[in-house]
Amino acid sequence: MSHAFTSILIHVVFSTKNRSKDLTREVRKDLYSYLTDVAHKTETRLFAVGGGLDHVHLLLELKPTSAPADLVRALKTNSSRWLRSTLTPDFAWQAGYAAFSVSKSMRSRVTAYIQGQEQHHKRVDFESEYVSLLKKNEIEFENDRLW
Repeated sequence: MSHAFTSILIHVVFSTKNRSKDLTREVRKDLYSYLTDVAHKTETRLFAVGGGLDHVHLLLELKPTSAPADLVRALKTNSSRWLRSTLTPDFAWQAGYAAFSVSKSMRSRVTAYIQGQEQHHKRVDFESEYVSLLKKNEIEFENDRLW
């Protein structure tokens, strides 16, 4: 077979260092555009981007040659450099991230979830959301080492 045919969707979540509340609505608007540009430059399809004051969610479709860790590193490294130059020289993302596989049949549901983050976080804080996502995806973790 001469071509690779894939559908590799992942929902990625990462937070600001110490969950600092640096990502105001205005900052998020520009940040989402920036993250979209980074995804485009890495030839990654971005279906949705959203988040809150202290975190970001993305729904991405990976190329068959892409490793999730490399893509997340590119997104975090480039956006933190940009945020340090435009927002504050002390900006940083928390080390690590979460990534969850998403079936094609759930793409629209996950997209709506990510795009509805601002409303969602009027009811649920990020820490509770993150733990819930880890449990829902059956990812083992230790509470005392999570943050």
